[in-house]
Amino acid sequence: MSAFQDYDNLVQGVSDWLARDDLVGVIPDFIWLCECELQRDLPLRLNDAVATGTAIAGQEYIDLPADYAEGFFLRWDSDTLPSVTVSSFDIVASLQKASETQAGDSAYPRVGAFHNNRVYIGPKPGAQGYTLFYKSGTQHLGPDNQTNILLREYSDALLYGSLMHSAPYLGADERTLVWGQLFDRAKEGARQQEWRARSGHGPLRMQPDIEVR
Repeated sequence: MSAFQDYDNLVQGVSDWLARDDLVGVIPDFIWLCECELQRDLPLRLNDAVATGTAIAGQEYIDLPADYAEGFFLRWDSDTLPSVTVSSFDIVASLQKASETQAGDSAYPRVGAFHNNRVYIGPKPGAQGYTLFYKSGTQHLGPDNQTNILLREYSDALLYGSLMHSAPYLGADERTLVWGQLFDRAKEGARQQEWRARSGHGPLRMQPDIEVR
């Protein structure tokens, strides 16, 4: 188990490593910035999420989940409809306009474009069920959220990254170079672990003999 079992222990650990009483108040900022960087850089498998719903017939968009961060694969429940392909907004708009009189269950929605926290579908879908595969955002650590996937799985990256983000306050402190190197090493190790978890510990290969029916 990690020595940093929860957020409070992590804050204390960063404080101990910094050995600077004047930075105690900004340590939560260092941790927050590190979490933001790790969320962008690491393809965390435990952030993979699935949402299901039913499109409203004739409505031009589907609302994305509140915790949506990135990634997109939308599959209709109907076997006769293709998965939605991400496209440009002008193509989606043109298909929506062309299908104004076909916004029912006979519509053939096949492309989507992102805008704000919605994905606009063209042509407009009917009342069709769907499954959305996406990556959710990491819930940031704090006094009311004592743990998350980053702390449980990659506490070393969280520690070194938090220390590295203290560099603007430390100035010409040789420790920041070491912390930066350790942070990069921890991130690379995390990427490799995530890849092994997704790939079954081996390379992915083309399988031309697999037929999709």
